[in-house]
Amino acid sequence: MQPSRPRPVLALALALALAQAAACTHVPKLEDAVPPELLRAPYPPLVPLDLAVPPREPPTEAAADLQAELDARRARLRTRARALQPPALDEDTRRRMARGVTR
Repeated sequence: MQPSRPRPVLALALALALAQAAACTHVPKLEDAVPPELLRAPYPPLVPLDLAVPPREPPTEAAADLQAELDARRARLRTRARALQPPALDEDTRRRMARGVTR
């Protein structure tokens, strides 16, 4: 037995019913929310952008700070990588190599 699939007509009817229900919702108008004295009020004075927006850090200082952060991160990652790497030679092999090759 195959699982039943929704029929296209049923899906279309459901979509139309949802669209019709959404069309019936009441959307308040903006004019109703704003008091009349505010509608008659003059526009506020324009402020120069330099005064309205706080000054930003010059890019050279930001770049130097970013470079310092990246350098510190690189050093930390290198230290972690060194700690994770096993030694290439065990202690016995290192001692034998230090004595040299004898024949």
